[in-house]
Amino acid sequence: MADRYEISRPGGRLVLHDMGGPADGPLLLLCHATGFCARAYGRLAAEMARHFHVLGPDFRGHGETAPFADKSFDWSEMAGDLVAVANFAMAELAGPAGLFGFGHSLGGALILLAEAARPGLFEAAYLYEPIVLPDDLTESSGSPLAEAARRRRRAFGSRAEALYRYSSRPPLDSFQAGALFDYVEHGFEQGEQGVVLRCAPEDEAATYEASGKPRLSELDGLKTRCRFACGSQDEERQGPSSWAPAIAAALGASFERHGQMGHFGPLEDPRRVGADVIRFLGS
Repeated sequence: MADRYEISRPGGRLVLHDMGGPADGPLLLLCHATGFCARAYGRLAAEMARHFHVLGPDFRGHGETAPFADKSFDWSEMAGDLVAVANFAMAELAGPAGLFGFGHSLGGALILLAEAARPGLFEAAYLYEPIVLPDDLTESSGSPLAEAARRRRRAFGSRAEALYRYSSRPPLDSFQAGALFDYVEHGFEQGEQGVVLRCAPEDEAATYEASGKPRLSELDGLKTRCRFACGSQDEERQGPSSWAPAIAAALGASFERHGQMGHFGPLEDPRRVGADVIRFLGS
């Protein structure tokens, strides 16, 4: 069995990683957050692989998937990419049960958009702080996240230098050590004079600024079994953590708040999040 697949899409090719688990186990798609890549979640995948056959797509402009020819990062188009990945997985790697999903931030939003476009695509999904906009929220013309992304340092002399820098300052200093190592190992590629982020700062910023983010009313009638999860450290600020309880209730989803975690919870404590994923999706 291959550990890497390429799936053709209009304007590009998506890379899909086999991240472990029983070959005949139920399939789970692990969907990463903006700026990251599937294999940055290797420690979480290892936890979930105790029960699931875990597959991780790199979305356009992230990880080993290059930006598409039109440079579009529209979220509804990326949800179409996820549907294509799901179709490939079920046709080529089908397990004994339906398809399951884990999504973090962007990845959670794409699972919800894909499910809205193709009801019944996912048997169940675990969503950690998915980006779902309340209907009364007006998006500002400038995104602080995009502005921060454009200022991000793209190159380091070595992976060791990048690892030292990230481990000594927020927000990545909160990551579990192995998860931070995986991000540096797979989130960078070798350049002429060191290592370079695979997700270019401009592409990360464009993803934050892109259209197509789901709003609550667009998900009305969602039938798949879902759990919304979030951390406790950001609940006072407007954002995914503060919106999650009301959105979960409106969609009839279960809800779990993890103490001592922030927005990067799956990378801060992959063991605890992985155990909760198995409890919920495996039930």
